[in-house]
Amino acid sequence: MGPVKILYIQFLDFVGKALRKEHKLSQEDLAELIGKSVDTVSNIERGHSSTRISTAFAIAEALKVSFLDLFDWVEATKLTAQQKEQAALVEKFQALLEGRSKPTMEDVVLLTQAISKAAAKGA
Repeated sequence: MGPVKILYIQFLDFVGKALRKEHKLSQEDLAELIGKSVDTVSNIERGHSSTRISTAFAIAEALKVSFLDLFDWVEATKLTAQQKEQAALVEKFQALLEGRSKPTMEDVVLLTQAISKAAAKGA
């Protein structure tokens, strides 16, 4: 099993691109702000790759929106079983972050990254 990927990229697809355009940022601008390549930003926006929580947080910060604003919540009845599981994990994650300070959220991201790395090594 590869790294743990809690976010389902479909949630980030349209919303991130619309927010980027709303802020008059090019893909190049956003890539620079989040420390990723233009290809990475493009792939995220087109739904061609998954993203890590840390990248989603960086996108939210660059776009000056909350982490949860990146998500385009779809009707649960239209989700696959895997998407429903992932949505439930995102909801749990949301509950953990509610009312937390930025340093605390950054610590959560670091912890999540460490868990992902450990899971990748154990695979």
